[in-house]
Amino acid sequence: IPSLTPRAWYEARFGRQAWKRINAFPPEVWREYLDWYRDVLKLQVDNEVEVTSIEPAGDLLLAHLRRKGGIKRVYARKIVLATGMEGSGGWRTGQDLVANLPSKLYANSTDDINFGRLAGKRVGILGGGAAAFDNAAAVLEAGATRVDLCFRRADIPRVNPLLWTHFAGMLGHFRELTDLERWRFMRHILDDYAQPPPQDAFWRCRKFENFMWHANCAWHSVQDEGDVVAVETKAGTFTFDFIIFATGANTDLRARSELAPVIHQIALWRDRFTPPPGEESDMLARYPYLGTAFEFMEREPGTAPFLSRLHNFTFGATPSLGLTGAAVIGMKYGVPRLVSGLVRDLFREDAATYYRDLVAFAVPELETLESAYEWIGRLGAEALHP
Repeated sequence: IPSLTPRAWYEARFGRQAWKRINAFPPEVWREYLDWYRDVLKLQVDNEVEVTSIEPAGDLLLAHLRRKGGIKRVYARKIVLATGMEGSGGWRTGQDLVANLPSKLYANSTDDINFGRLAGKRVGILGGGAAAFDNAAAVLEAGATRVDLCFRRADIPRVNPLLWTHFAGMLGHFRELTDLERWRFMRHILDDYAQPPPQDAFWRCRKFENFMWHANCAWHSVQDEGDVVAVETKAGTFTFDFIIFATGANTDLRARSELAPVIHQIALWRDRFTPPPGEESDMLARYPYLGTAFEFMEREPGTAPFLSRLHNFTFGATPSLGLTGAAVIGMKYGVPRLVSGLVRDLFREDAATYYRDLVAFAVPELETLESAYEWIGRLGAEALHP
């Protein structure tokens, strides 16, 4: 619908020339567009609701929702988890490194960081991807004295294999490949390579002389030394006033509290597929093994049929269905696949009800009998105009 597109809204809001000047939406403007989209289409969106658990309840699913007013129990025939990059696990937080560190000395890249208070500080960032460079740029622009970005790889990633996947065959039909083919594609894309940072974020950092990056620089330990942090790395020891973890998301369904009641029944790739020798991947093995419409599968066939009612439309679907569950580029293919599967399942489940409705259907399409009033009127008209 052209009038609902981000471009149509942006041009109406700020003018056509403004659209030509931007490369990306500022976050607050994107949020404004999403709010407008929701309001125009009258979509029901409930904010500040947490799903604490999902469990089977006869022929339904039971979700426990935590709201400000307490816990609400909701029954559903279908539940779709559309919880993004971390929806099949969580963000890596570096908690093993900062267990004894005061919270005022560190943050995760997903936290609401007050960058202004880092002016004049020495800041260390662990990570080499988009979040790491975005946070580094924000810290530098806030007036930090120095920013050191550390990562374990031998060099900054420059090639993004995910870009190669942006064609109809891969996005639309990856699910139809064999398990071995899907495994090999994803092992190369997700395990062998890391995504490079966005070009604009890289240049934002590079224009500062007080920005440094360090390859082969994994962090081994973090020590509290009063108001500063001593970080022991493969490349030596650094001293920082503040540290930020930007180490991405980790796929591990055990981290999802809402799945705790059913996690032991969900099939993972390691439960359904054994790779050839030399092609193993502990990371890929932890991903959920999903059906054709993003539905969870049973670890032991026949023991948990209710899982077909629970659909995992997150980045965790990538090895099973390609880049269609948590990336804008894949939505064109992933959303129709998901919706088609939902409609298919519900229709098949209600087939008997639809058949009864069909048998009772008696709405005439062809009228063959006239009422006496209509017959007399037609005769009168023919008498006047023989």
